[in-house]
Amino acid sequence: MAKQLKITAFMKAKPKLEVKTDELGVITIDDSSMFRKFEEDDFVEDYGNTTKRKKQGPVKSAIKEETRNGPRLCPFYKKIPGTKFAVDAFNFGLIPGIQFYFLTHFHSDHYNGLRKSFVGTIVCSSITAKLVMSQIGVAENQFIIVDPHQPTMIDGSNVIAVDAFHCPGAVMFLMIMPNGKRILHTGDFRASPEMEKDVYLIEKPIDSIYLDTTYCDPNYKFPAQSETLKAIQNITLNHLKIHKKTLIVCGTYSIGKEKVFKIICSSLKSNVWVSSAKLRLIKCIDDPEINSYLVHEKSKAQVHVLPMRDINHQALRDYLKQYGEKYTSLLAFKPTGWTEGGKSLSELKPNVKENVTIYGVPYSEHSSYSELERFIKFFKPKQIIPTVNVGNPKKRESMFKIFVFVFCSMEYHQFSAPMDEQSENWPIDLKLFHPIPEYLFLHEKANCISVEAILKMCGLSFEIEYRPNAEYMSPTGDVPFIKTGNTLISGIEAIIDFAKSYDKSFTKRSEEIERDTRVYMNHFHQVLTDAELYFIWCHEKIVQEYTYPRYVSKYPWPLSSILYYSKKRNITKRIKSGSEPITNYDEAIRRVECELENLSKLMVGPYFFGDSPTEFDALIFGHLTAIQTTALPDDALSIITRENEAIYNLCGLIGARYFPGLLLTKET
Repeated sequence: MAKQLKITAFMKAKPKLEVKTDELGVITIDDSSMFRKFEEDDFVEDYGNTTKRKKQGPVKSAIKEETRNGPRLCPFYKKIPGTKFAVDAFNFGLIPGIQFYFLTHFHSDHYNGLRKSFVGTIVCSSITAKLVMSQIGVAENQFIIVDPHQPTMIDGSNVIAVDAFHCPGAVMFLMIMPNGKRILHTGDFRASPEMEKDVYLIEKPIDSIYLDTTYCDPNYKFPAQSETLKAIQNITLNHLKIHKKTLIVCGTYSIGKEKVFKIICSSLKSNVWVSSAKLRLIKCIDDPEINSYLVHEKSKAQVHVLPMRDINHQALRDYLKQYGEKYTSLLAFKPTGWTEGGKSLSELKPNVKENVTIYGVPYSEHSSYSELERFIKFFKPKQIIPTVNVGNPKKRESMFKIFVFVFCSMEYHQFSAPMDEQSENWPIDLKLFHPIPEYLFLHEKANCISVEAILKMCGLSFEIEYRPNAEYMSPTGDVPFIKTGNTLISGIEAIIDFAKSYDKSFTKRSEEIERDTRVYMNHFHQVLTDAELYFIWCHEKIVQEYTYPRYVSKYPWPLSSILYYSKKRNITKRIKSGSEPITNYDEAIRRVECELENLSKLMVGPYFFGDSPTEFDALIFGHLTAIQTTALPDDALSIITRENEAIYNLCGLIGARYFPGLLLTKET
């Protein structure tokens, strides 16, 4: 409240400064003698009535736009006005009027929706392109490569990539329009003083910045990466002075945080071991320094890189045991973004249990508030378009006040925020389409229950409609899917995003923590789905008594047999030749047991993240409830899940709260 009073007082002292909101919802802080007003044509295509989308092939988590007066499912801040460009917009199918799909970096919240079947043209850095080709399988001829400081003409505009200092391959895109207008899209970035020396960025004033506003709040304070890396280096060296036989472990996601284990390897002159999955990613990055540290045998490296979910005392104690007397202690680093309280490096405290020491260190790959403020004050854009937290009216208002405050001392005063276009009323005609129960397979049942739980946790109303051909009605072939008006939405992540567009999300955390949640969701959803698919399509007894009779009963012969064998062949190939293949029954059982154990370690209260359920709880509830209530000739999956008391209790808790009368017993 104090800050709001200061801003108000400041603005009253400047009588020439006016705050206006036009009919398009564009907020302008204006001194008309100093700059022009926003051109309304820039937003007509986004806020005006649109025409019905042309029919298109299936794209994972695709969303079809509505014809008029409905939710704009590809938000305006993902499209560059006056161009055929969209940025990090793969979750909306093929977007009308868009020909070039820019990808700023290879993090799942930015490439979400991108699949091998995608037919558009992708613009990205060479590292990001290698990652997409390696992990997703998009063909090489679909890419336009734009590496830092290599100007490239695309559809009449000069596009220049600039290092975003976020993760390997991450770039900002500077787009110079044919009329000379300069637009910068930061993607996710960590603002750095080095950007103030970049010859392309400082050549002429920037007209518009699409800004990563993840931490656009004065409360978000954390040290520079270089300071954090120096602290990690000192902690490691001091620890080894006392505990010489120490194994060092660094937690990471798919890509990002590589600088943490690089500084340790450099300080210790040690090698590093990474998993085969992480190694495939690192080969795409092709960092000479990292490559010089890599070894294939764990015993030859003092530094190991493990998934972030394994950085807990129980998992690390188990991990240390395999080395016997070689290592008698373990020092682990868990690089996180901002944490509650914004502790400084001097306040870092180790979490020590027995011979395992864990440090949570404030290492963010997004800009702190002070870095954002410095970046904006230096480049003085005429227009700012936030790209994070824009769906939440309260956060949007907060950002508006912050930029008013920042701009009051500058010669440019314009801040653009989206209209309250998706936060009004949840559609009253929303239907959730399921296959009819007798045609519903185990993995589909898991998805249906998960989506129902998500919508109920959000307090959103919906009507279920059963269709025998639901998978062929879905824009992606996934069930369930949502229909409201002419809009179809399929895929759990897309449905969550759709609910959030109405500001009905139950997830109230920082963007980085929400991303962590999505990483967990993607991982466990994939593992459990693959195990379910193995049981119903590769387990011969289940196939004969459950899968085949259910599937062929849906369609007349010979169509039923043709579709059945085609689906069985495709699913079997996916399961047995994927990035983490399941080749036999024992492997499927072992995988589920391991992941259930990992899940139980994540719980910090009655739910996974404390006292309130999240989409992650809903997802796990869906899978485990489906397993518990589906009668299969082999009961192994049900037995495993029932034996895990913490997870089983979670299902009972969610069931009692949102599904009264649900019994975790087999269907008849």
